[in-house]
Amino acid sequence: MSNNNNINEAALPIVINPIVDLLIQKNAANTNIDLSNSFDDPSTTGQVATFELYNTSLAGGIINVLLFDQTQAGAPLTVQNFLNYVNDGDYNNSIIHRSVPSFIVQGGGFTVNNLTINTVPADAPVLNEFSIDRSNLRGTIAMAKLGGNPNSATNQWFFNLNNNSSNLDNQNGGFTVFGQVLSQTDLDVIDAISKVPIFNGSNLNSAFTDLPLSIDPNNPQIDSDDDYVRFKSISITNFNELNFSIIGNSNPDLVNASINNNQLILDYQDNKSGNAEIQLRATNLLGYTIEDTLIVNVIETQTVSNFQSISSGLTINLDRELNRDFLNLYDGSDLSQDLKDIQVLDGDRQEIQGSLVFDRDTNNLIFVKTGNTLDNDNYTVDLFSRDDSFVTIDGGYLDGNNDGTAGDNYTQTFTFDSTNVKVLNLPDFSRAPKENVNLSDDINSGIPISISDGSEVTQVEFTFSYDPDLLVVSGVSLSANLIDSWQIISQDLNQAGIAKISVRGNTSLSAGENNILSLNAKVPETATYGENAVLQLKDVKLNSSDNGVIGDNAIQQVALLGDISGNGIITSLDAALSSRIVLGLDSGSDRFPNTDPLIFGDSNLDGSLTNLDALMIAKTAIGLS
Repeated sequence: MSNNNNINEAALPIVINPIVDLLIQKNAANTNIDLSNSFDDPSTTGQVATFELYNTSLAGGIINVLLFDQTQAGAPLTVQNFLNYVNDGDYNNSIIHRSVPSFIVQGGGFTVNNLTINTVPADAPVLNEFSIDRSNLRGTIAMAKLGGNPNSATNQWFFNLNNNSSNLDNQNGGFTVFGQVLSQTDLDVIDAISKVPIFNGSNLNSAFTDLPLSIDPNNPQIDSDDDYVRFKSISITNFNELNFSIIGNSNPDLVNASINNNQLILDYQDNKSGNAEIQLRATNLLGYTIEDTLIVNVIETQTVSNFQSISSGLTINLDRELNRDFLNLYDGSDLSQDLKDIQVLDGDRQEIQGSLVFDRDTNNLIFVKTGNTLDNDNYTVDLFSRDDSFVTIDGGYLDGNNDGTAGDNYTQTFTFDSTNVKVLNLPDFSRAPKENVNLSDDINSGIPISISDGSEVTQVEFTFSYDPDLLVVSGVSLSANLIDSWQIISQDLNQAGIAKISVRGNTSLSAGENNILSLNAKVPETATYGENAVLQLKDVKLNSSDNGVIGDNAIQQVALLGDISGNGIITSLDAALSSRIVLGLDSGSDRFPNTDPLIFGDSNLDGSLTNLDALMIAKTAIGLS
């Protein structure tokens, strides 16, 4: 706000730190905000000087002056100089010794006691602190000084009866304004002083040429101290420099807003969410105001709608969409420590290694164990509620126990038992866009499908489900090791993301694990680097029956094998990062925080992460392999 003829810039409150809009979890505890951290009166700390006249007939005889003592926009040196005189009692019995109608009334230099005139002892001069933002406007108090010496002010001050900025702001370095009367009542007192008859008292002191006296003009005889405009004392009182108020609340049914001791208290109503706009006003001691608006967004928490264990892990349905930027299972080499958001433990409290995929279409969070299906055991699953964990796209935190209040972990137990059950398996893998998927030594290309036990099996049917944005399946090839009598009965690859396949033989497979076929597949050029997806074997039947058989799930990571950094190329950095994982310094990659690093880091395909993988990555980086 610019200065004008009536208001000093220094007299206006300001917003120093706009109040940050709030994102609050439903049923959260009250929020307390210290408004003094957001608003300020830059000219004052709230010190008020009270000038008390002996003569109360002069509009009550009390003048309250707000002192501009704050460093930012005030005159702290000048105020401290003034306070030194006040604290020493130097202004007790001091008088207004100069009154110039429509200009100023001046005091601070002389006292009267039993008709004896004394000079107020002067301290060292104070440095001039004039500012155009503290102009000599009506109702302000400023320091008097010697002509031609800007830094000569000591004990004398004056009240401006009119707007004197064009005069006093532009001579002798400007006259330092260090306070302003608080109200019209205080103005009335200095106006009443200015109306006291003026006499030439130079016979008393050469400075008294414009001396106001309450005496009979026709018989100008001073016979009492009360004939002078005389101050009993000047005292100092400290107030809050700002008073705060709430001038609007768009949704009191959501949040009750109140103010106590400069604290804004926001009390959120139970089990309610939505938005509220809180309008706040700060009013300084001079009555000037500034306003700011706070938006409060009370959001729904995240809850688990359904839990389902599957052969290779678990599927958790969440009631709202996750912000995947917060979701992670592994911690890479950056400075932030990324805590895991989900933990799966077996009956011996050993952690199960796996990967996470979140399906935006269904809000399903899928945990897939690395490698084959789960062992027969009891399992415990924990989802951790933190501000960097299961956070919704609008900021809601996990409410694990579904009590309406965020901050609780979700815990579930389950048992997996696949005794006497055959498993149709497929592997996890990582390949980059445009790369063919070649994962088996006994076939030319493709994703191998195997069965854990081929005894008495003469027919295998299944549906392979995948993400068509990340994978293209173009054909099926029987394993080279399969019994000659086996053949492909049907293959339906026409539906994107679904491959339905049936193979059969006249002779049953051998006991133990058997490679059956491979899916000819490629990662499309348009696949998004860094994405991962769940591959599923569903609707599995052996010999036309779904009894005694389950299908495996696996993880596809879109990345070059060995690209630990996730930048799309293999460099010596990837070798270094691989070594960090092997040494236990990192648990995974910052670029692929939800995928087991074994999937994209096992360069020699031996099923483990060792220094041999780091060596192979280093060789690839320099073109030796």
